[in-house]
Amino acid sequence: KVAPPRCPELRVGVLACRTPHRPNPVGLSLARIVRVNAAAGEVVLAGLDVVDGTPCLDLKPYLPTFEAIPSAVVPAWVQASYEEPLMTVAWSTEASAQLAMLLKGPAADDCDAGDSSYGSGGGEAVEARRVRLWPFASEQELRIAL
Repeated sequence: KVAPPRCPELRVGVLACRTPHRPNPVGLSLARIVRVNAAAGEVVLAGLDVVDGTPCLDLKPYLPTFEAIPSAVVPAWVQASYEEPLMTVAWSTEASAQLAMLLKGPAADDCDAGDSSYGSGGGEAVEARRVRLWPFASEQELRIAL
């Protein structure tokens, strides 16, 4: 179980939230609900970017932060989750040092497989390829996103 970012007291299964860290290659697609037939256990969707007949395994609510459809309606319980304050994230000294190493290491094109690793303090080697900031404008923006 994981805690959704805006509801730290709530615990849900990994497939019950929009985390990109999934144990399988299930895709996500924005769709419009055309109709619901509860008696038949059927939901008809439109506008999916899937092959006709592809099964829909799960439905999630529309989130305006992630999907920009001006006419979409957000359920009240989803809106309430956005009114929760964001959780504070504190970077450990080790995590900050590792990120700094990745941001300042040689570019991927400059690394040879034989000499592109540094010790991480734990005995294992860590590749020293530089992480690109794009699409972020600064290291700080990248840290906030991570």
